[in-house]
Amino acid sequence: MVQEAACTAFSVILITKREKVEPFLYDIFIIAVNVFKKHKNGTDILNLYEIFSLLTENFEEAFRNEAIS
Repeated sequence: MVQEAACTAFSVILITKREKVEPFLYDIFIIAVNVFKKHKNGTDILNLYEIFSLLTENFEEAFRNEAIS
């Protein structure tokens, strides 16, 4: 329940504070990937999928620009 609440709170931050989060997208993505590699149980996977989904939906252009740089 704590992880789910943390992911929900993080989701709210991603959406409402987009301009503050964007400079840290690459770091956030790398951390999420590392967590994904370490924790492969059902709840963790669902929470991480939610974060990856939000990141890609809300910051697609920023990720694209980072890949070009």
